[in-house]
Order: sequence, then structure tokens, then C-alpha cells
Amino acid sequence: MDYNTFEPSEDLAPFINFYWTLEVPPEESTEKQIIVPDGGIELAFILGDDIKRFISDTDFVLQPRAMVLGQTNKPFYVQPTGYVHSFAVSFSPLRWSFVTTLPLTALTN
Repeated sequence: MDYNTFEPSEDLAPFINFYWTLEVPPEESTEKQIIVPDGGIELAFILGDDIKRFISDTDFVLQPRAMVLGQTNKPFYVQPTGYVHSFAVSFSPLRWSFVTTLPLTALTN
């Protein structure tokens, strides 16, 4: 697994917490993983193979290739289908309000 974070430029620092990347080879990325709420909002891009998001113990949807992940109020599970290669921009709720006028409640869960 190769997870990295990067600081935004000085000009973007008032709006962006950090960027992150994640790469995991297919042989290491087969298990379900829990995602715990952290209060953040992310603009995320799936550059590798699809990722399942479980909506019940057995049912899942495929995550969109590009998405805004709003605040969550409960943990959820994801499972890669192969090679994981993702890039995301992390915002705090206050910083996200500088990007859009969409209410945060519209992005919850």
C-alpha cells in the first residue's frame, strides 16, 4: 500500500486541507475495509479499478469514478475490485463553503 498526503500551495491553503493519493496492488486489495467518519469532505477520483460501496451486508453499488464525498454520520464498507489508484482533495466543512453554495446537508452520507 502506498498512501501519501500533500500540502496545497500557499494560494490554495485557505480552501484545501490537503491532497492524498492511494495505490494498492490487486493482490493486496481484496478485503472489505471500513471507512470511519472524519468530518471532512472530499473530491475524489478513482483512477484504478472499480470500488464497491456496501449498502447492506451483501448488496453494493460501484462508486462513481469522480465524486464529492460529503460528511458521513456512520461508518460504511468499501471493497476494491482490483488495482486501487485514487486521488482526492480534502476540505473541512468550513473550507468547502468557499467552493460552493450547496448546503452541506445535501452531501451528507
